[in-house]
Amino acid sequence: MLKKLTMWALFLVLAVQVWKMPDFQQFKDETIAGVWDLASEKSHKKELTQVSEFASRIKYWMENFDDQEKEYIKQVTESQSNFEQFVQNYCREAKPFHPVLSNAHLLLACDKAKQSLQARPN
Repeated sequence: MLKKLTMWALFLVLAVQVWKMPDFQQFKDETIAGVWDLASEKSHKKELTQVSEFASRIKYWMENFDDQEKEYIKQVTESQSNFEQFVQNYCREAKPFHPVLSNAHLLLACDKAKQSLQARPN
């Protein structure tokens, strides 16, 4: 029993000394930074996939859109913030209205946007 206790105490002292070493601290900091980078990279990819999912869902329907509407949808798909702003401003209203998109095209775009959000949740 005393032998085990001595071994654990020695192990604990050794672990504390290793923890204090600058090389170990540098290794620990680099490892943690790497994990954070991977996490933020995956999060960014997930955001991009929502926009690309929306773009691919609406791409074939855009044949019937006029040039102004096509340009607006192109702007919406340029970034995650544009996409989120479009959904927030135009797809959550009881009576949807948009200055560029016709009512039918707005309803279609909102439907495809909601499908994209459900397919790839944040």
